[in-house]
Amino acid sequence: MVHDIHIADSFDSASRSKPLVSISLNLHAALFKHLNVSAMDRPLLNRLVDYHSDCTFSTRELQHLIFEIDTLAKTCPLTPIQHHILRQLRETCELAVTQGHSVYVLCD
Repeated sequence: MVHDIHIADSFDSASRSKPLVSISLNLHAALFKHLNVSAMDRPLLNRLVDYHSDCTFSTRELQHLIFEIDTLAKTCPLTPIQHHILRQLRETCELAVTQGHSVYVLCD
């Protein structure tokens, strides 16, 4: 299983498109195992914690998700792999903002 990350204007178009980023179960575990991603402090990133669920980040939420990623990177010591995954997610969010689309994370 993987988390496939798409930029799209709807769930249907996301499910038919090629993902920009894929996060395997091992990478997902490496990202979240030792990070404090609580729903209270980082509600948007917290949606990614459940590996077996799809989630969507609307165009209105993307700037705040980027902020959460940046804050996490500044306040938590990250391994190189955690930094890499968060950078990929951040770059995907930035691209979605420029395109005016949402980000869809689909469990495949």
